Amino acid sequence: MILGIVKEIRDRRVALVPDMVAKFKSLGLDIMMEKDAGTAASFPDSLYQEVTFGSREEVLKKVDILISADPLAEADYAKTNDKTWIISMFAPYFDDSYVQKLKAMNKEVISMDMIPRTTLAQAMDVLSSMASVAGYRAVLVAAMHLPRYFPMPISEPAGSTCGSGTGVTVGVGAGVSVGIGTVSAAAGAVASSTPATAAAGIRMVLTFPVCDTHRPSGAEGGPIHTRCRHPPPA
Repeated sequence: MILGIVKEIRDRRVALVPDMVAKFKSLGLDIMMEKDAGTAASFPDSLYQEVTFGSREEVLKKVDILISADPLAEADYAKTNDKTWIISMFAPYFDDSYVQKLKAMNKEVISMDMIPRTTLAQAMDVLSSMASVAGYRAVLVAAMHLPRYFPMPISEPAGSTCGSGTGVTVGVGAGVSVGIGTVSAAAGAVASSTPATAAAGIRMVLTFPVCDTHRPSGAEGGPIHTRCRHPPPA
């Protein structure tokens, strides 16, 4: 069985990174890739070992499983075999017209973004990583528009259970953190355990709860309790 990867049309990503080649080979799969499929993602062909390279048309016609990060053009799918499994992120809840066209072409399709986010399926989650990347990008864009610098180090109380202990923790589900010189968070994210001195520096970018930490009397060396509350809208 041949696993095929072609160069993305509207995306710089690639559906297979070099480190994963050995794993798929161990499953008995042969791998065929379009030449320069990973170049835009900083993975030149030379990094892919035990992979057969060919033209786009060759890959589309020969493979049994075709994987892409973003759906390909209809003309590409028309060149695949009727028994080829097509795997991508089709987002049918937003627009199912594309899937309907593939159905009319009698194609077998799997949309990775539709896999339920259960514990067993966590390894197949293709959304959280992209949400994290979007969060980093959102804050970089915000920094370009903010009429001042972000504060440099932003730290939280040592031992606080509200964050990591190494910096303010922010995020919407895919945890990202504040680092030196930049703030990493998704748009509309919530920052936790923010010191008052740093609050003014990120107030224009984030909304965040106020967190109080304390250790119960007589519990020396015990756990620190944290209570957070959202301040009223300004």
